[in-house]
Amino acid sequence: MLENRLVRIVLLVFVTFIVSISHYSDASLKNNFKTGGATESNRVGVVNLKRVKANHPLTNQIQELEKQIINYKLNLKNEEENLANITENAKQQLNNFNGQLTSRLEAIKGNYQQKIEEQQKEIVEKLKNYKQQLNQKLTKKLKAKKEKLNAKISDEIKAKRDSYQAKVDKYKGQLNQEYNSKILNFKLKLGLNDLSAEQREKYKEQLNKLQSEKSNKLSNYKTKHFKEVGELITVKEQEMKEKLTAYQKQLEKMAEKDYNIKRDKLNRKLENKVENLNQQLEQEIRKEKDQLSSTIEADLSSAENKLAVKVKNKIEELKADIQRLEQQQQKLLKRRERDIKKAIQQLGDNREINVVLTKVHNNLNTLDLTAQVIDAIKIGGN
Repeated sequence: MLENRLVRIVLLVFVTFIVSISHYSDASLKNNFKTGGATESNRVGVVNLKRVKANHPLTNQIQELEKQIINYKLNLKNEEENLANITENAKQQLNNFNGQLTSRLEAIKGNYQQKIEEQQKEIVEKLKNYKQQLNQKLTKKLKAKKEKLNAKISDEIKAKRDSYQAKVDKYKGQLNQEYNSKILNFKLKLGLNDLSAEQREKYKEQLNKLQSEKSNKLSNYKTKHFKEVGELITVKEQEMKEKLTAYQKQLEKMAEKDYNIKRDKLNRKLENKVENLNQQLEQEIRKEKDQLSSTIEADLSSAENKLAVKVKNKIEELKADIQRLEQQQQKLLKRRERDIKKAIQQLGDNREINVVLTKVHNNLNTLDLTAQVIDAIKIGGN
């Protein structure tokens, strides 16, 4: 029992997937599945869409319109071939003239285009050289600024270092005054021969303590003051970096401004040059066209042109007729499609069929509804 239910569920999922990806030209359906899964009452119908269309009352009209459209298109093709032959004769007479004119005009345009390109290359090269000059000036000024700032900072740091060194020397003198007599006293005591081992060891400890204390005080004093020198160096270097960055931006802004002024000046010069060349080109082209046109007869291909106009009018009439017939055919096709869909929908509702397919699937157990649909559309057509 469980296997049968699983088979039915898989079958219903497969049918739903097929139906969801099919267009009406392949399948038309009515899906009444409810939430909660499939039941044994679900039924699947199938309709032979080709037979249904063939038996629809409008099919004969559609086919007759198709024949008319084919005939009109054949006539259109013949008229287009006639027009092509007519225009070909006229083209042959104009080919020599157009070829000569095109060749001469292209040569003239090429000559002027070359002049314009030479002017453009000249401006590009000038701008390139000018930009290099600006960059060189910027680099030179930036280097001079850096050297000046370095010299100033070096002087400030040297003055500060000398000041701290003087303080260290002064403090060292103070330590000597404070500790040297005491240290000397213990050294003299240690030089006495009548000292006991215990007294000698005690004097040594006191001497070492005084010397260590003096040394630590001097070291701490140096560390404190020379740390301040290091911090000063760091601050000054950061200040120099910031000043150099600001100065560089200022120089770059000025260089960009100078470059834009130079570029605009050269571009205006080029525009004026190009405008003059274009005016000369137009005059030369006009002169060339007039000279060649004077060699062509005024009534060139007049008979062919009149015949071509007549054929073109006929072609436009045929196209309009074809469009009108195709529109009529499309209306009938859409009407037939609506009738078939409506009949399938109503039949599915009446027979309580959940899914109606228009394509046979061998792995599905389906009910053929083709005859009933044909009867329904015949009744509706009448």
